Amino acid sequence: MALAILVIMAAGAAFGLVRATEQISARGTAQILQMAAVRAQTAALWGEGSAAVSLTTRGVRVQPAFAVAGAYDGPGGPVPVGTNLARWRSGESVQLRFGPSFGAPDGAGTVFLAGPAGNVAVVIRAESGLTRRELR
Repeated sequence: MALAILVIMAAGAAFGLVRATEQISARGTAQILQMAAVRAQTAALWGEGSAAVSLTTRGVRVQPAFAVAGAYDGPGGPVPVGTNLARWRSGESVQLRFGPSFGAPDGAGTVFLAGPAGNVAVVIRAESGLTRRELR
């Protein structure tokens, strides 16, 4: 009997730890997306043409034409991604472009990263490209 209670307690603790790890991964990936948006916007502002940020379940990719390009893996396992802007959707990934005029993104919208306790959202403004991270 005592062993059964101990097993149930251990299983509950393990389940809680997995959920917490998934939520940390979603928040970390959102933070990496914000950093990637800044790098892409900087590349566009420095006159390198347009820059792209691609977000997949495996991580974030920045693709400008010069040295700040890079790939950033999320801090945990795969995180499901989505957006409320149709032109940013590309299969199971999200792709943003930042143009050469003021480094503005190609639209305003929200990118969602699914976590077990709710979505972590990164809101991207149209003119400035500024981002805000929130839990929904």
